Amino acid sequence: MTTKKPTKTEKKQRKLANLKPFKPGQSGNPSGRPKGRKNFETYFMEAWKEVAEALRMDKDPDKGKIEILKIGFKQMFKGNYQFWRDFMERLFGKPTEKHEVELKEFTEKIRKILEE
Repeated sequence: MTTKKPTKTEKKQRKLANLKPFKPGQSGNPSGRPKGRKNFETYFMEAWKEVAEALRMDKDPDKGKIEILKIGFKQMFKGNYQFWRDFMERLFGKPTEKHEVELKEFTEKIRKILEE
């Protein structure tokens, strides 16, 4: 008895059979973030306390943040904006970028091109 070899199309269909999109209103992560999972600020504060203890510095978290901000400013004035941007995005989130398009100018240019 001979078995028929699957074609490329049949192989592809079998692979895609398990890839089903979510139903409308269904979450990709229904259980959400696991309980007790730490966020960046928690890790930051724990790390700061360890560093403060190791360097025998004051353990006040707010003073620690101020010291790190001072370091960030010094780095920024030296031209290292990456450090500053990463630090601020971690604490306050990435700023939203808005892109505006001047449709009036765009449509005028398209009209001129089409009229030629």
